[in-house]
Amino acid sequence: RPVSVGLPEKGAYFFEIPPDQLQGLHLQVYWGNLTPPSMDSLADIDLGIDAAKQKELLAKAPAELDLRP
Repeated sequence: RPVSVGLPEKGAYFFEIPPDQLQGLHLQVYWGNLTPPSMDSLADIDLGIDAAKQKELLAKAPAELDLRP
């Protein structure tokens, strides 16, 4: 079943985040229609990226990622 933006409910999603914006990053997922907006339909997920985790992630990040099957 699709989510509100037309993407499949299950699967892998990839987002490009500027390296200097990783720390304190939150993922917000909204379910529902836009009129009227309701905070009951918003999941705000703290990804738990502090300065140490940001440094670790950037050190392990490959120069490029090939997602072709």
